[in-house]
Amino acid sequence: MNAIALVNLSGDQPPLIDTLTAPLAAQGWEVQAYDGKRGQLPRGHDPILLVGSVGDPDERSIARGRLLAALKLWADKRSVLAVGLGFPILAKALGWGVRPLDHHRRGWFPVAQTADGLADPTLSQVPQGAAGHEDRDWAVLPPSAATASADKVLSFSSIGDVAAARFGARAMGLVFHPGVATDRPADAVTTEIIARFFTNSAATNP
Repeated sequence: MNAIALVNLSGDQPPLIDTLTAPLAAQGWEVQAYDGKRGQLPRGHDPILLVGSVGDPDERSIARGRLLAALKLWADKRSVLAVGLGFPILAKALGWGVRPLDHHRRGWFPVAQTADGLADPTLSQVPQGAAGHEDRDWAVLPPSAATASADKVLSFSSIGDVAAARFGARAMGLVFHPGVATDRPADAVTTEIIARFFTNSAATNP
């Protein structure tokens, strides 16, 4: 059976985690959870699901320093999907700009797909303008010219920062939480993209 290492940055086991992992279990993935907030990181070669809710991507701690260093290595050798707080942390580790927002942003907002997003094997079935749930105090900025050749912006948020991105061949980040069920609109981005990412990654990055 295939295995996925879930690194949880929230330090607990919120219902969101169960919602994200249910589609993976349905497709035969075994999920092993790690407490990333306390510095517990997986070893081996399993793909990574990095998940977090509200938090500070610029947090200074020993655990966060270890995670940033690990992400640089993981993104070259493993499939990595970073959701919510995981996205700016992955972006920061790989050289993208991250900045705080002027106001906390929470709710359902339309996602603007780029041409790369509409062609992406994971996001291609997300309709233009589909609703994504955001709960954050930070923004991921588009890559500099130095990294743009290998990285791709897949979607923008309705305030113009990056909502989804590819970091090279193996890593991907999402600003929105596909697993949120509260007040979920009919056109919300589905949790199916989580399983789709890992299934496609297994096929293209053995």
